[in-house]
Amino acid sequence: MEQETNNVSKVLKELDKTIQVIGTEKLLEILKYSRLSTAMTEEQINRSLEIIKVVCEEFNISLSEFFNNNRKTGRRITIGISAYLIQKEMNLNNSDISYILKKSDEAVSLYKQEIIRLNSNHPQDRQVLEKIKKISETINNKLKNE
Repeated sequence: MEQETNNVSKVLKELDKTIQVIGTEKLLEILKYSRLSTAMTEEQINRSLEIIKVVCEEFNISLSEFFNNNRKTGRRITIGISAYLIQKEMNLNNSDISYILKKSDEAVSLYKQEIIRLNSNHPQDRQVLEKIKKISETINNKLKNE
């Protein structure tokens, strides 16, 4: 009984810390998605995190910056590219991707749509599309080496 009380106490302390960092709404969202996203395997999650790492490396941002809640245009692009590539490479749905990225389904869909709508005739979009191509090649090379 005492061990169970200690475990509950640890959980509540972690919940409190998490609420202080990300807020109640974000925590509830993450908990909701964690329950919905049971069909993913650990291998799919790990592979998705590898994709995120490759994207972050290409854009010179850390994983902590990627998962941070601060608004940054570059971060928004990296999230969109990560969502797009995870769906393309892993064939996961928005709910699973939102769980991995710790974003709502709506945000994941929006970020992905921004990437899908990139136009190769637009100079800035072309740069992003070239980075996506480079990232895809890096991911495919890593797959071959595994």
